[in-house]
Amino acid sequence: LLIGVKFLQLAALALSQAVMIYFIIYVLGKGYGFLSLYGVVVSVCMLAGPPLCLLALRRYDKRQVFTCVSLIYAALVLSWYWASAAEPVSLFMLRAVLLGLCSGGMLMMGQAMLPDTIAYDYQRTGLRREGLFAGIYTMAEKFAFAVGGALSGLILGFMGYVSSTTGYSEQPATAIAAIYWCMSVLPAALVLISCVV
Repeated sequence: LLIGVKFLQLAALALSQAVMIYFIIYVLGKGYGFLSLYGVVVSVCMLAGPPLCLLALRRYDKRQVFTCVSLIYAALVLSWYWASAAEPVSLFMLRAVLLGLCSGGMLMMGQAMLPDTIAYDYQRTGLRREGLFAGIYTMAEKFAFAVGGALSGLILGFMGYVSSTTGYSEQPATAIAAIYWCMSVLPAALVLISCVV
């Protein structure tokens, strides 16, 4: 179950991150520098997510905190669906801050539940299989990023994305719709399914 949750969440993350550059350029009409700023803000805020989850763990159990952070993340990712070039930069950055906090929290809570899973397996079987679980967990992470990235490429290609080696190229409405879906709806759906799991 934990591997399923992590796979879905990391595939969602990979899916949206793979199209982030296209979203910033073709939807928001910003430059590459804007992507760098977004990356820095998200990365710094990811570091603050785990301490906030630790505070929440004083009152709630791991599953509740994990689910809550995941639901907030899904809502934030889904909000990209309504973003446009007219959106204020402050709203874009607020979303980056909150996504960073939630991403850091989701990653930590998944890692925090791995020792619980290992301990549960030991209680059930009497076998020490920490290495096996850690290996499967790591493999699932790598596979999720591969699947999420590949899925975004397949969807963009199917929807008519026009690639270019020289920079900006005009995109059809179907490609813009695919960028929106890969950035918002599909990742949000994957995270919501992970909450059910």
